[in-house]
Amino acid sequence: LTDQRLEAEKFLGMTPSKLRQFWVSPGRKSVGNQDFLFDVPTSSMEFRMVATAVRSSSSDASAYGPTAREQWSRMRLSKIQRIENSMQQDGGIQSYYNSVRSSFEAMGLEFVPGVHTRWLFHGSRDTDSIVSNPIQGFQPLASGSAGASVWGRGTYFARDAEYVAS
Repeated sequence: LTDQRLEAEKFLGMTPSKLRQFWVSPGRKSVGNQDFLFDVPTSSMEFRMVATAVRSSSSDASAYGPTAREQWSRMRLSKIQRIENSMQQDGGIQSYYNSVRSSFEAMGLEFVPGVHTRWLFHGSRDTDSIVSNPIQGFQPLASGSAGASVWGRGTYFARDAEYVAS
């Protein structure tokens, strides 16, 4: 990863509590069926840092060839939306994060956010159900079971947004 990407990820956060630093929903809690998507102002530091993370390309050659990388570099980032779904974060993400951290500590290892947590990108077109369903969200064991997944059951993520867009 580039130094700029690492700096952007550190600014945006590597822990569930740090990821909430920009939330604007009342009391930083989503309520009932409230809309979970919030536009990130284009003039904000948050927008610039997310854009940096999205725009950063790997130093490795693209698996899709140089044309894909050229097309990616010409794409315009017009909008960024933040998901603020406290039920999903509190009910799933936070407990999973705590479980992983506890496992490291039980082995006598230091758990380091940014080393043992990672920013990843997901290329689903079904964002509505991912955003609004706090019970399911990203459930790796329930995903890919309809036979449509190339590599078997699971939820797939990529380190670079360029890969997801290809």
